[in-house]
Amino acid sequence: MGCQISRYKRNYPPSEVRTSSSQVKQKLRDGDCKFFTQARAKLARDYILVIDHSGSMMGENWAAAEEAVEFFASSICDFDPDGVSVILFDHDVLKFENVRDPEFIKNLFMSHSPYGSTDLAKALDVAFQEHFASKRGASTVLVITDGAPDSQDDVESVIKKAAASITSDEELSISFVQIGRDADARTFLKFLDDELNAKFDIVDVVVPSDFQEMSFADVIKKSLSD
Repeated sequence: MGCQISRYKRNYPPSEVRTSSSQVKQKLRDGDCKFFTQARAKLARDYILVIDHSGSMMGENWAAAEEAVEFFASSICDFDPDGVSVILFDHDVLKFENVRDPEFIKNLFMSHSPYGSTDLAKALDVAFQEHFASKRGASTVLVITDGAPDSQDDVESVIKKAAASITSDEELSISFVQIGRDADARTFLKFLDDELNAKFDIVDVVVPSDFQEMSFADVIKKSLSD
């Protein structure tokens, strides 16, 4: 027998929507992800931005992430009823709640220079704790990262814990967008998307290097406008 996966304590009741992973995937455009689908539909959910702030993001990657986030920040700030949450992570986590002003998000990039390592598991845990503490029970998490995390096992564990704590695919989704072309990061993100074997398939991945001749920001803009 395998070990039992722990669960988050939830504040909202079990969902009446019992959608299978395969049915959810059929609703999405091939190559798209839930974050962009839900954002285009302007669904009133909790939107949580998780942005890699580690040292490897310094330079072009940080500038590209800023351009992309600036593009869609105004939209999601409008239709998240209580404001967006923004999480910056390196070896530690900074969290900003109830953000309604896109300029605030833009200023975060100007006032926080990348440094440190990549504790993605800790950042995801903070995002998931927010979701399960909410009474809405509908959250969309977007993770922008450029490199492999400090601990791949910890990332797998925290995602499986979140997936074990929901009763429907519609309650929680995590969309990873890779910035840059780190091969190890791409391999791990693809693993999370295709081979994690969690209770629910709540992970999807966009790898801009799959889109030839398109920059990171262009991929984001295309995904939100199509």
